[in-house]
Amino acid sequence: MKPLIVLIICLFASFANAQYDINSTKVLVSQNGYNYTEGHFQQELQFLEFVLGAPISPEELAVGKQESIAGFSVNPVNYLQDVANINNQMQQVYLLTDPSQIALVRSAFLSQFYVLASQMEEYPFIIQMIMKYAPALAIDPENMLTFTEQDFMGYLVMLQLNAQATGIVYDYSDEEILQLREALTQQFYSASLADRQGMCVMGVVAAYMLASYNQMTDVQKAAWQNEMMNQQAYQYQNYSDPNDPFVQGYNQAAANATYEPEWPAGVDTKEEKQAYLQQQRSNMNANQATFGIMNDMMMNNHATMLNTIENFGNTGNYWEVNYNNY
Repeated sequence: MKPLIVLIICLFASFANAQYDINSTKVLVSQNGYNYTEGHFQQELQFLEFVLGAPISPEELAVGKQESIAGFSVNPVNYLQDVANINNQMQQVYLLTDPSQIALVRSAFLSQFYVLASQMEEYPFIIQMIMKYAPALAIDPENMLTFTEQDFMGYLVMLQLNAQATGIVYDYSDEEILQLREALTQQFYSASLADRQGMCVMGVVAAYMLASYNQMTDVQKAAWQNEMMNQQAYQYQNYSDPNDPFVQGYNQAAANATYEPEWPAGVDTKEEKQAYLQQQRSNMNANQATFGIMNDMMMNNHATMLNTIENFGNTGNYWEVNYNNY
């Protein structure tokens, strides 16, 4: 995988393993008989890093703490109530065990912040951090969905896992990444609500998938791969699109003995050629028909991937395990 993809997944994993001392009674500042404690700040921090999908730096932590202290000092009662509301929302998030549901909650928070940002001339600390760590590629405020750069990178990871399930190892070129980012961003606004939701959960789901996959034994990975190959084979056999250029090319070659495209070395039998065409349709290029097939298969498969990796890996829930102590 590309280093940047690994970085994105590591950021999500780092956040999920973070510990927050939300019950600390250490007083940071007092105002009008009210105390703002380290526990209050930790409650804000856990919310912020959940929305970001990444831990902030020590320098940013210091800036955020100073802004929180300043905000408390202006109106202690309202500020503490806001912190309590934030903490209540996070406790509800921690009750969720489905990565897709968790991701949709996060996406909803992001969409609200981006709507607020569009009405501001100067950005507070939290908006600055969101724009840095979770830059939006596309926003659907009506349905509270935000497709971020993290989701896009997670999408690439899911495509790679999807390909890996069929024994294909594929790395994207920089040009392919640029093309797909642009294509997905454009597609977001014309996609169905279900597809937009699917796009907006990819950052979290990919992190969950990769963490769960890495916990599996070689035997479990082999069983998962076999299950996914059966699933994709079923989808491939039942997929029919006369406009698919790869299907057209293969059918023409099969029907016309005088025409035969050049196949790579080792691709000789009908089965090998079908497998090769299926691999090619997974490669990232600008052909919209090819991209559409690849996208449909991946979006349909990611739920199956989640189910089968959990069944074979018996890993427990990635988020639930880390948040049981809160």
